[in-house]
Amino acid sequence: MDITTLLKRIANGEDSFTQFKTNITNADQLAEELVAFSNALGGLLIIGVTDHGEIIGIGDDDIRRLNQLIGNVISSNITPPVYPITQIYNIEEKKILVISIQSGINKPYATNKGLYITKAGSDKRKVSQDELRRLFVEGNKLYADECMVKKSDTTDLNYELFYEFLAKDNVAILDALKFNQLSLPTVLENRDLLLENHLTLAGNLIFGKYPQRFNPDFYIDCVYFAGNAQDVCEFS
Repeated sequence: MDITTLLKRIANGEDSFTQFKTNITNADQLAEELVAFSNALGGLLIIGVTDHGEIIGIGDDDIRRLNQLIGNVISSNITPPVYPITQIYNIEEKKILVISIQSGINKPYATNKGLYITKAGSDKRKVSQDELRRLFVEGNKLYADECMVKKSDTTDLNYELFYEFLAKDNVAILDALKFNQLSLPTVLENRDLLLENHLTLAGNLIFGKYPQRFNPDFYIDCVYFAGNAQDVCEFS
């Protein structure tokens, strides 16, 4: 980006793609800004400019510190990592640091404190639960059977059937449940059968009392191969 284009962008003020900071000294603050841009459509974080678009610049020591801070933040404070590009501009003997962040291809991104943030105009906000699920699906991080079944909860679970499964699959976990060493919601969440106190699709289809209540038209295709030959199979 040439200086003329950058000056026009600064003159236009902050928006969803442009954020001004006089300086940044806090790693958590920087992580939130990078995460917000990465979860949205990307943009520029310009350091050395006031909220009103006045170019005040930053010193060489600050530029060196910020470059080191950026490296530390993207490797330790953001999951998954992002890879911004930094450029230094000298405008009327005042240096500013421009950080360019692309829209992430591995959304959703979170800070190391577990915050999912995106842009909201010139500000930022926490990602809603519906948006978060969509981002997980778009990023292929959430499979269909892990999606939440709304309006369901643990009362819709067939406990007897689940305990019978644990008796065959993992007796130690079953015993831990019986002696209150583990909570049932924790076990269900660890097996992707429960999400935010709602059954997942897998939880409802496999262990639901009345799975048809929430998925009335759902069906599963299964393929059975006889022996090692893949040219003969039966569908059920």
